[in-house]
This record gives sequence, structure tokens and C-alpha cells, in this order.
Amino acid sequence: MPAYAKILDLGCGPGRDVKLFSSYGFDVTGVDFSSKMIDAAKLQAPHSNFFVMDIENLTLPSEFFDGVWASCVLLHIPKKNISAVLDKLHLILKPKGLFYLSVKQSHIHESFEEDLRYGGLEKYWSFYQKDELIHLLRRAGFEIVEETITQITTDYQTHPIIRIFAQKL
Repeated sequence: MPAYAKILDLGCGPGRDVKLFSSYGFDVTGVDFSSKMIDAAKLQAPHSNFFVMDIENLTLPSEFFDGVWASCVLLHIPKKNISAVLDKLHLILKPKGLFYLSVKQSHIHESFEEDLRYGGLEKYWSFYQKDELIHLLRRAGFEIVEETITQITTDYQTHPIIRIFAQKL
């Protein structure tokens, strides 16, 4: 990333990654659907920009960001809507902009499941296979730079996570 790059943290939650990127001098914008998460993120990175916004209805300028960071957030988008979201992310990235995403890998396609991290709150999840996700990204105009599958262990379970770095063509 160039010095002072503009990074969008999509689904920034309480601002952990916004704080990290900001500490390296990047110009970071955080977006989250939850106003409570945005309030928490503002405490973590008070000099960053934040917007309460639905990922499926982003209203951000075209070719504005050098990078988009989507860490375990697109898995909350219904699969029938993911192509439109990827197209929008492609649109807001500058030419050759970088895109990172991670999602859970599973043979289950979509479901509502309890998230034990939040007291059993039921959440919507879309699961992917690596080839399926790569196909969607290429169709949206991205070139795959790097792709891996890693195991993440939480207090509650172990998940295979697909991690992809892509670049806008």
C-alpha cells in the first residue's frame, strides 16, 4: 500500500483493525451496520472516519480507496446478493486497488446459527468453498493475488477460514 493510502474497513466492528491501520499512517474509513459498533470504533481510532452503513447499500465515491479490508464480514451477506456487493467494492477501489477478504469455509451454504461470543445471539452466515469465492471475485473484475485456508480456533470452536488478497483489474 502506498504511504497515506485510503483504506476502507468494511464491517469495522469496534475498530480493532481501524486502530491498527491508522497507527501505520493510513487514512482509514470504517463502515458498520451497528451504530453501537461505530461508537466503540470512534474511541479506538478518533482520527478516522466512520459511517453507519449497510454493506449491501454502500454510498461511497467511485475509485476512492486504495484498499478494502473485509475481515469475516461478507459472510453475513446472503449469497444471492454477494455479486452486487463485490461489484460495488470493485467500483470504489482505485485502479490496481487491493482487496482482502476472509470468510468461513463450509459445505453448508447458508444458515442462521448462534454466535456464542455474543451470548448465543443468532446470526446469518453464508459459507463458501475457495473455488466458488475465486469465481465470484474474478467475475467482479478482480485478479487473485494470494489465497490460503487457515484454521482459526476460538474459545468455542475451530473454523477453516478462506483468506484472499485480490487486486482490481
